[in-house]
Amino acid sequence: KGMDTYLTLLQQKTWDELAESKDKHISKSLISRNIFSFSNAFTSTVIKNPPTKLLFGEENVASVLKEVLQRIYHNTDLLMALMRLRTVNEFLFTHSVYVTVHCISLSHFLGFSFTDMTRFGLSTLVADIGMSNFPSNLIRRPSGFTKREKEEIQKHTLYSVDFLKKIGINDTLVE
Repeated sequence: KGMDTYLTLLQQKTWDELAESKDKHISKSLISRNIFSFSNAFTSTVIKNPPTKLLFGEENVASVLKEVLQRIYHNTDLLMALMRLRTVNEFLFTHSVYVTVHCISLSHFLGFSFTDMTRFGLSTLVADIGMSNFPSNLIRRPSGFTKREKEEIQKHTLYSVDFLKKIGINDTLVE
């Protein structure tokens, strides 16, 4: 799938760097395909889970999810990183989407403002993005991890924060 060749999220090239590379495979159509693919994956994940079907029907939760998706669509680097996470491990991506829907629902129940629900939703969606730092064969390995590997994997949230800062997301709730 090609995405595992990057060593870390921080070494992943930004969209601007890729666009400047003059690579004939890098184009706006690549972004369009990724937006379409991400949108389909996100929506089908939400709809496949019976509890989220109920939550998704609620107008406020659905509108917050739509706003979260809009923020991702307008940040190409974040979109590429989320697609990379999905490529590395479909379970992690699905888990992130489920957690996002449930947290948005909970924040609505707790009376958060629309803006704070959106920030909270985005933060839960990107919390595990640092897991894409690791090769998919390591994450999927059924034999478990060595002590050193486990310690490294536990740092994935720090990698997530570093990556978000690199692409200009400096929201304390998201961090």
